Amino acid sequence: MASLSDCVIKLSLTGGSGGEIEIQKCRFQSVALGKTTFEVNAEDSAGCPIRIGPPAEVRFKAAAVLQMFEYDVALSFAGEDRPYVGRVAALLKQLGIRVFYDEFEAHTLWGRDLAESLDSIYSERSFFCVMFISSHYSAKNWPNHERKSALARMVRDRGEYILPVRFDDTDLPGIRDTISYVDGRRTSADELVQILLRRFETEGLR
Repeated sequence: MASLSDCVIKLSLTGGSGGEIEIQKCRFQSVALGKTTFEVNAEDSAGCPIRIGPPAEVRFKAAAVLQMFEYDVALSFAGEDRPYVGRVAALLKQLGIRVFYDEFEAHTLWGRDLAESLDSIYSERSFFCVMFISSHYSAKNWPNHERKSALARMVRDRGEYILPVRFDDTDLPGIRDTISYVDGRRTSADELVQILLRRFETEGLR
């Protein structure tokens, strides 16, 4: 998989007028939630030079950003919460969302070093991580392994990568109580999927 730090991709810049200027090629340093700020020289679709910066905020289209990731979203949860999470995963898959859910990947994970594979999935290969927080999550080794990988990604990219869903008020290291979350006690799996789809739309990714 190509690195986000050195790929050349096609993007669109939303200008101050609200219109889009198509940039044919551009090098960028990092991507967080589909946008970043940087200085760049480029040409529009008519071949006219564009000088952007500094700074300029560029919002990447879905085709530009999501193609860099294997999964649109990875679900991190404890086995005790599987009935709810499984419903979320099934709905996302039906809607064409590339979701990492362990039961969907049993054949690809078979025989692999799970510590290494899961670290890669939660720290590099997913655009979002939805973390289902509960007392069960806090007590289990594998969810905590996933949490550490997701936190490393969030710190590295300085973005809102982790999207928490709470089943209770359990505290998790690194997940501050000031981070906005969805209350899984009051939100059905179907409703959560719709919220996640709207988040993708807000970020310009759907």
